[in-house]
Amino acid sequence: MKLFSKKASTLTIAALMLSSLAIPYASAEPEKSNGNKQNAPAIEARTKNILVQGEKKFKDLNNNGRLDPYENWQVPTDVRVKDLVKKMTLEEKAGMMLITEFPQFKDNKLVLPNKLINQNTRYYIFRQTPTTDVIADYNNQLQEVAEQSRLGIPIVITSNPRNHASTDYTNNSEGAGLHSFWPGPLGLAATRDASLVKDFAETAAKEWRASGIRKVYGYTADIATDPLWARIEDTFGEQPELASEMIYNVIKGFQGDELGKDSVAITVKHFPGGGARDNGLDPHFVEGKFNPYPTEGSLLKYHIPTFKAAISAGVSSVMPYYAFPSNTSADQGLPWYSENQQFEEVGFALNKALITDLLRGELGFKGYVNSDTGAIGNNAWGAEGLTPEQKFAKAIDAGTNIISGASDPTPIINAVKNGLLDEKKVDESVTFLLTEMMKLGLFENP
Repeated sequence: MKLFSKKASTLTIAALMLSSLAIPYASAEPEKSNGNKQNAPAIEARTKNILVQGEKKFKDLNNNGRLDPYENWQVPTDVRVKDLVKKMTLEEKAGMMLITEFPQFKDNKLVLPNKLINQNTRYYIFRQTPTTDVIADYNNQLQEVAEQSRLGIPIVITSNPRNHASTDYTNNSEGAGLHSFWPGPLGLAATRDASLVKDFAETAAKEWRASGIRKVYGYTADIATDPLWARIEDTFGEQPELASEMIYNVIKGFQGDELGKDSVAITVKHFPGGGARDNGLDPHFVEGKFNPYPTEGSLLKYHIPTFKAAISAGVSSVMPYYAFPSNTSADQGLPWYSENQQFEEVGFALNKALITDLLRGELGFKGYVNSDTGAIGNNAWGAEGLTPEQKFAKAIDAGTNIISGASDPTPIINAVKNGLLDEKKVDESVTFLLTEMMKLGLFENP
């Protein structure tokens, strides 16, 4: 094996600039297969050495001069992930389980030293609206700093949808006009054209990959059952069958048949359906903190089918909503929480019966669970009296794997050290996250 130091070839940002016509992004050509030689991915490194075995190259991410299993793209993903999890400290694992606001840039330069990266966070939500070439430059700077860390674990940038206009209070379509512009989900559903929806998603995915955004906070699988709800425009409408077809195809368009280096990962939301509202009140606010189900069996009949479709499409992650299920509801046909309570009235991201038993157990979801922003913090409805450590421990034990809207990993670390949380649950969550990263090809060419 040879070892040499190499600066990565810098992507020409001009080549990534995209007009509103959604010019496809052509990535660097991988090394070609030669007979029985396995196809090699493009390898990009700016601060770490590259290991050479014959004609194959690998990043020496931990700078130990030898090829570890997690650095070896020839090894099955589960073996790579298991090797890396064993190498990580509790602090590194806890930091990875957070999605926080985007690191600070000044004059288009990353502010260093960077507290967020130094706290081992690796997932960032990007809400700003610069042009795609600027986003790509931000990504490259972040990846370079992350590569310098002890284990060289890369960054994942996520964003709300960027190809539509939004008029509701969440402003959940960021950067509309800087990417190709399409009807919103409600408009796409009105076409009743599943192939068009898939074409849209494939086109948008090329733009997102070109800018370095590899994860979508979307799309919305909620069914519009309350006409007063302000977020109906973010849904695919009121018909579960039609919305399920739309969700299935938007996931296939962004992710492909399976998650890979050309994919943008989807986080479908808001499990188990955010459309079950009371007079339009939304659980972003305390007045709407509960989901009512006034009709017997309505949860499974109307709200769950779109999530079944998402799981069938291979969705990478699922986001629960802020609300808790109300015990004023009619019987929904699920096992009761207690003799006289149908549900545990805590937010869905902290609700073990809904996440572990229903989503994973009954529906067979195999990906990871991504909390909504602040759902384990100030908006942890039904758990307001718990300490931060108790909230984090309850959510992770319930089956939530990554916490959005938090930047300090201390509550997770303390929950483990104080016996509130088994570190095996942390390892389980980090395994999900690293699996996504590796399937996206970020360990080779972020």
